[in-house]
Amino acid sequence: MTQPLRAGRQARPHPTRLLVFLAGLWVAAVAMAWIAQHWLGMGLRPAGTWAWLWVLLAAPVLEESVFRPLVQSSLHEGLQRWRPPLRSRFWPRSAALRAAVRRWAAAHGATVLTTIVFAAAHAPAHGWHCLWWLLPGWALAEVWRRSGSLCACIATHAWFNLSLALLSRWM
Repeated sequence: MTQPLRAGRQARPHPTRLLVFLAGLWVAAVAMAWIAQHWLGMGLRPAGTWAWLWVLLAAPVLEESVFRPLVQSSLHEGLQRWRPPLRSRFWPRSAALRAAVRRWAAAHGATVLTTIVFAAAHAPAHGWHCLWWLLPGWALAEVWRRSGSLCACIATHAWFNLSLALLSRWM
């Protein structure tokens, strides 16, 4: 059950559902870090106090402060106002189908687009491995979409980084 919309903000799920989602996500983060470490050879090995502070605090705060309230919220607002073309060769003719596509784009389009931008932002440092960032990018976008809480996004991002760093260090 979701709560009603308030002042242009998205509906929020029941707190119990959100907590279950976050708990599952945090458990999945450890599995994803293990896969990244063992199958892809990706690791995160901070050397020194400043590197650990960057990985666990500065990077999550900086990235989430840019991607969630700025990029994802702006895309969401823009897609809420988006009106599809009336006539197009590639656009469905059925009014019901057009309405369904528009509803889906308004609800999930910002999540998908922000996920792609998040992964692409990691490309300069990681090359094609940036595709791996589609999964945590989607997860973080969903945390923002479902909760609207920047703190939840930052904590989840920090947990992702900590999981990968600890598994890289021990294995």
